[in-house]
Amino acid sequence: TRSVGPKIVIPMSYAIPKLKVKLDKVEPFLKAIGVGKVDPIPKLVIKKKDLSEEEMKVVVLSKS
Repeated sequence: TRSVGPKIVIPMSYAIPKLKVKLDKVEPFLKAIGVGKVDPIPKLVIKKKDLSEEEMKVVVLSKS
């Protein structure tokens, strides 16, 4: 039996420096889904050939 799951996960609504709204940091979410530290990137370009059938990719976007 094959599970259905995302190929890419992009966390949203987490605390960043100088944000006036109080939110949790992204690390507790990453830990909950079993992912270690993820280095933020400024831009995400998705190409079908880069998507893995077996592995989920977690992307944290940096503020620009």
